Amino acid sequence: MQLVGTSCNLCAQPIRFAPDAGQCPECEIGFHISCLEQAGLCPKCSRNYEEALRALASERANAAAAEIELGRRMILACGLTLLVLQLAIAAVSCLVLEAGGLMLEVGRIVFLGGAIVGLYNGLRWARRWLQFATLFAALVSLRMTAIGSQNGVPLFVYLGVLLLVGYCAVFSYITFSGKVSRYLDSWPSSGAQIHT
Repeated sequence: MQLVGTSCNLCAQPIRFAPDAGQCPECEIGFHISCLEQAGLCPKCSRNYEEALRALASERANAAAAEIELGRRMILACGLTLLVLQLAIAAVSCLVLEAGGLMLEVGRIVFLGGAIVGLYNGLRWARRWLQFATLFAALVSLRMTAIGSQNGVPLFVYLGVLLLVGYCAVFSYITFSGKVSRYLDSWPSSGAQIHT
């Protein structure tokens, strides 16, 4: 239930900010948390405020933990997708390019792997690395599509388009996902803590 904009059932003043709002889990009336702390009991059902606050804190903590876990899973999914896409480009490079091109692809895979591990471990700069690597790989996919189109190799065209779509989807998740942001925000600014 949206509590912001409603009136507190204890002081009758409007509730202006979501962090200040509380709701009795029993009767679901809204109030300022500070007002309930002063009153001690819910005015409608007489439930003890400590129980209500514990239930509210537990509910918020569970929701935050679920968001963080979803962000972690999204990072894993995006990371695995990026590695699979990069392996596909490396396989095509083996068919088309000489050994120097293959070494470049291996270097990109190592680069991506390091950035994925960094992002998973809460290092914010790794997000920028992955954004850069994903955009670069999308450009390589476009080039592959163009080469396939010019040389009449439909496999390259189809593979290039598939890779391009995959890279763009991963870039979007890494860049714009609030869940990934909340996962990164759950780490200390140094990213030195290990999540379990």
